Amino acid sequence: MYKNERRKYVRLDKIYPVELQVLNNESQPASDLLQGFTRDVSFEGLCVEINDFHEHYIELLQKENYRLAVFLNIPLRRSPVKAFARLAWTKKIARPYPRRYLLGLSYYAIDKTEQKKIIDYARLSKSFPRVIVLFCVILVLICLSLLLENYALTQSNRFLAV
Repeated sequence: MYKNERRKYVRLDKIYPVELQVLNNESQPASDLLQGFTRDVSFEGLCVEINDFHEHYIELLQKENYRLAVFLNIPLRRSPVKAFARLAWTKKIARPYPRRYLLGLSYYAIDKTEQKKIIDYARLSKSFPRVIVLFCVILVLICLSLLLENYALTQSNRFLAV
């Protein structure tokens, strides 16, 4: 955790493809569709890593009447989760090319059930490997017990045949 952590909700380190578009106060596009990936998600927002993000977009988003349309593509869903977000912070990643940024976004408008689904899916996918390992262990134990039972039955059949 960071020293000056101000988050109210836990963040989950999940990577989802995401498309962003800068919108003006009339909900008209002020940028092309930009592609990136989430670094982490939480109930109140997300961190997105994006390539070729122009400083001009940052200047626009720092104005009060501009926001981002966010299309979050969660695996196994037919359509992306759509939300509107405000820019909370930016961090330029030190590379000469491409211009890579981390964007901290806080939800401006999102359907509450969709918001809950994002978090539920992130939690489920985080615990999924543990569930698979547990399932495999149980399956191995069942196979071992069946082998032991088969061995015992084979021994008793040999005794009956004598």
